[in-house]
Amino acid sequence: MALVRNKPSPDGYALGEQLDRFCAQEIKRYKQSGLAVPRRCNSCAFRKGTAPNGCVPTVMDALKCALEGVPFFCHEHRRVEEPPLCAGWMLLAGREGEASAPWPFAIEEA
Repeated sequence: MALVRNKPSPDGYALGEQLDRFCAQEIKRYKQSGLAVPRRCNSCAFRKGTAPNGCVPTVMDALKCALEGVPFFCHEHRRVEEPPLCAGWMLLAGREGEASAPWPFAIEEA
């Protein structure tokens, strides 16, 4: 398996901006319902402008995970023995109905 190049790019940031927008919509819903809002970490792939949010493979994997309900783990705490689920993913995953993303995960493309 070849290494997937994963560095921020203009296309990555353009795509990542949409993940942040989706999260903002969900945060608004959480606040309106009185539920506690999952707090995205400072390096969250679902937070506009972070390095992971600007990497096309990461953004596409994060979106695929959210759509398909596949766990996506926190970037900031990824080195701990059991990293927590990503708060951005928690905002978007588990919506009504199940969806399927027609693209493979970045690691599957290689």
